[in-house]
Amino acid sequence: MTKANQFRFSTDYYDDESDTIMYPRRPYSPSAGRFLTRDPIGEDGGVNLQGLVGNDPVNDNDPMGLCNIKVRCSPVVELGFITVGWHCGVVGPDNTTYELGGVGIGGSSGGTPVIYPNPAVTNRPPETYKDYPVTCNGCCGSVLACIQKFTANAQQNPPTYYALRQNSNTYAHSMLNTCGCSVDPIPFCYTVMRSPRQGGPYTVCTTTTTPPHAVAW
Repeated sequence: MTKANQFRFSTDYYDDESDTIMYPRRPYSPSAGRFLTRDPIGEDGGVNLQGLVGNDPVNDNDPMGLCNIKVRCSPVVELGFITVGWHCGVVGPDNTTYELGGVGIGGSSGGTPVIYPNPAVTNRPPETYKDYPVTCNGCCGSVLACIQKFTANAQQNPPTYYALRQNSNTYAHSMLNTCGCSVDPIPFCYTVMRSPRQGGPYTVCTTTTTPPHAVAW
């Protein structure tokens, strides 16, 4: 029965004789566990030219096979089960995190932040951050060049930092907007409390493009 369905879970044509899924950009071999041709964006997608979204397709997506950009957010302060604020940066197609930092909550009255690519954030253990997919207009190389130019300009003229308004999150948001990118819709649900007489509580679900708990996005 499985062989009778040549589109299966991936929705793209599966050639049973060659054991190959014919994706539009490049063919994939399930038995080998790898793509059979190079990444269409070459080294801009990382040194593994046969990889896909950093070898994490469960959490990331790259429908056009051209880029992998995301917003990565980490908790600023954790007090037991309570997280106070989230610090966000932009992970570029070169798998480097571009962000504003070095001030923290102590810069709430104003301060000069540090603008940098941060390999430490990129290599942080996955359980310490949350990623949100990003969609951009234009080719991957031009988006990366824009991100790097935005970073260079900010390094020369660092913005004033305020924890509750112009902070690391607004910096990341401004970078995305400048480079023609936006966060993909994020599912967001909340519960409306009502008494039993009113029918009890109910859940409302919608979408947002602001990472949860990102202050002053």
